[in-house]
Parts: sequence; structure tokens; C-alpha cells
Amino acid sequence: MSNTEPIAYRPDIQGLRAIAVALVVLGHLEVPGFGGGFVGVDVFFVLSGFLITALLLREYESTGRIRYVRFLARRLRRLLPALLVMLATVSLLGMVLLSEYELRIQSGSDIYAATWTSNLFFALSQFDYFSPLQARDLYLHTWSLGVEEQLYLVWPLLVYAGHRALTRRDGAEVDHGRFVAILAAVAAGSLALSLYLSLIH
Repeated sequence: MSNTEPIAYRPDIQGLRAIAVALVVLGHLEVPGFGGGFVGVDVFFVLSGFLITALLLREYESTGRIRYVRFLARRLRRLLPALLVMLATVSLLGMVLLSEYELRIQSGSDIYAATWTSNLFFALSQFDYFSPLQARDLYLHTWSLGVEEQLYLVWPLLVYAGHRALTRRDGAEVDHGRFVAILAAVAAGSLALSLYLSLIH
């Protein structure tokens, strides 16, 4: 199978995506019983990680390499047009519907949204996600796009390095059990860091 062919349609994954979207929408609409709707974003992250890892592994195992720039270009072609349309639309509506002061206060993250770093802006600034006033930032929702794009920058390199480290000198097939163990260790370290940062902030 060519590594350029799309992954086979997975109705289970599409169903999980639909559930995730519903949870996020219901959570933002403040529907009773769905206050934890942000869990839907976590579901999207897991699904994205699963699909991207499958693509990268298939490419490496079929070609012996990962075309990093090509991988990033595909992600940009998929996400950048929609992002630019959203930024332009929100900016125009903001100029029409908001006062100059409101627009300035509520668009402080615009440059970060455009560069997929708004998650860092919101994480490092004095910002309360659930504050009624600060939650009016026009680009608040782009934090999850920032996380996903940063995953695309780092994860291919980690997958490649993990495979290279486990490939024997004679070119024999990589030990998948050991590779999964490395991924599990990375996931555990990431979870531990997240818990630590949650406790100190």
C-alpha cells in the first residue's frame, strides 16, 4: 500500500468525532449537564494523535523515512485556508459590530491566532478561561489549533527518532513492542508534566 493513500474510512472514529463536536457545542451553550464539554477537545486530540501516528508509521515502514516538510505542507493545505477565512471574517465583523475599545481588548490574541501560538498566549498571560469578561476574546477558541499544529511540528521527529533508535543495524524490522513502550513513556511524561503545571498555576 502506498503511504500516500488515505487511511481507510473508520466509522468508529467518525462517530467519536461527532460526539466530541456535540460535547464542545453543548458545553459552550451552557446546557445543563454538559459543563465538562471541553472533554470533547481532548477526544479530538487523541483521535488526531492516533491518525497522525498511523500515517507517519506507515510512511516510515514503507519508505524508511519521513518526509517532514511534505508532512507539514499537507497539514497547512488542510488547515490554513479555513484559518485565514475565519480570521478575516471575525476581524471584519469585529470592526463593524464592536467599538474601537472593545475590538482592541477582545482581539489581543489575533497575531497569536494567526501563528498557531494562541495557546501559549493564553497559558502565559494572566488569563482566566472561564472569566465572563476575558472569555470574550475573539480568538479564544484557536488555542486548540495551536496545540495541534505544535504537535505536527514535534511528533514526526519523535516518531522518526524512536524508529531509528530501535532499528537494528542489519535493517531488520523494528520491534513494535519496544516502540509502543517508548510512546507510552512519552505519554506518561506528558501527563505528569500537565498535572504538575495544573497544580502550580
